[in-house]
Amino acid sequence: MPSKFERPAKLIVTALCRGPGVAAEQIGHMAVERVAGWFGPEERSRYEGLVRQVEGRLSKLPAHEIGGAERLEQALTTAEAHLWEAGLTIDDLIRRNLDAQAAVAEQQARFDRWPPGQGADVGPICRQHVIPAVFEALFADEGALAEIDLAFKQAVLAKLDVIEREGDVAGTLMAMAAEAMLVRPRVMPWIADRHAPSALLVPERGIVGFAGRRQLEQEMLAWCEAPADIGVQLLFGPGGMGKTRFAHELCRRADARGWRAGFLQRHLAEVPGWLATQLNALPEVRHRRTLAAARPDAFTPDLAGALINLANLLSDLDRREDALAAAEEARDHHRALAAARPDAFTPDLAMALNSLANRLSDLGRREDALADALEARDLFRALTAARPDAFTPDLAVSLAVLANCLEAVERASDAVAANREAIAALRAPFLTHSAAFAHRMVPMRQQYIERCERLGREPDAELLGPIVEALQRIRQG
Repeated sequence: MPSKFERPAKLIVTALCRGPGVAAEQIGHMAVERVAGWFGPEERSRYEGLVRQVEGRLSKLPAHEIGGAERLEQALTTAEAHLWEAGLTIDDLIRRNLDAQAAVAEQQARFDRWPPGQGADVGPICRQHVIPAVFEALFADEGALAEIDLAFKQAVLAKLDVIEREGDVAGTLMAMAAEAMLVRPRVMPWIADRHAPSALLVPERGIVGFAGRRQLEQEMLAWCEAPADIGVQLLFGPGGMGKTRFAHELCRRADARGWRAGFLQRHLAEVPGWLATQLNALPEVRHRRTLAAARPDAFTPDLAGALINLANLLSDLDRREDALAAAEEARDHHRALAAARPDAFTPDLAMALNSLANRLSDLGRREDALADALEARDLFRALTAARPDAFTPDLAVSLAVLANCLEAVERASDAVAANREAIAALRAPFLTHSAAFAHRMVPMRQQYIERCERLGREPDAELLGPIVEALQRIRQG
């Protein structure tokens, strides 16, 4: 007989297995379950094993210490909703190489930023008991995370020819397939009782340290950032010379600088025509627009979030005007929501303004971008002053966006100041949870050093010293 923890465990695991931008709980859960139904016996067993792992850990939560079984049930329901709306995914955990402690810290920080009206009465139980329990269960078998993530990507790509006929979940499956087309670089663990010794040399595992070739790496990064619409580089050499390992390392460095970097699936040429035209998050936006028209109070926040995802994807496809239109509509929705409920939606408005600043910058509207970046910075300053633990990382990101906008209008000295302030704001969270915030700190630090060099200034060594040491520990560990 199923336990009362089976349903929340399954919903939590499907939330973790969803693709980026998939936030609608009911549709998303159905889509993940549809893909899991395409698994072979071994993959299905691994997936169900992860569900049982989470279920077992949740069943051990001390209900008598946290207000009784009913309170625990309420907390689990709140945690399900939170993880669907703002949860880390398995892809996040693997790509950013987070450990259990860092994952818990980031998820708790996301919970702190979650609209406070949702589940406030059981919030401490979610934060202090449920979230740590979930990630403790996930990291009990780290190898399973990589295998399940790979299984989902392979399963959805194997069904590309039928996805558009999958009814209500077609749009969500399309979004999952679009993400699966790009294989992002990641460090894959080697597990002695599961992998042969020869797997130690697999480039993706990164077990053998990467050394040398720094000049080539810098040349390739400079080529990536050169002002060209498209570019091609041919990397060749005898087998076993390290071409694949170098490519993985280059992708990781580019990813840290904010690029969407990875390897295209080998059968990309076999992708059906709908991928190029329909995998732009439009089905998700249409669905949410319909819901918001019927029940604006309940679903306008979801529509605004879907529009941000659409803007980002359209930008990736170089459809800049369309991306700007989506970002502007998202900003307008978030501004109206924040006016009605500032405590709940001001953070979303600030993030929408940052996104809009990036889209305006893409089109060369630099002064408009700067105005939105300044407003976002001011909002995050106020939020951080009231709740520093929750919003300091967001303030740092906003300052980094502002620095880019200032540089674009040739205010180089102001850009350095904003860049430095971004690093100073992120330093304490980064030094406490280095793995969780490294993907933010690395590009901030690099841009700061480069901007100082262009102005003939010395970077603040006292500020950067502990950061450099922490980054070295991450690379060595």
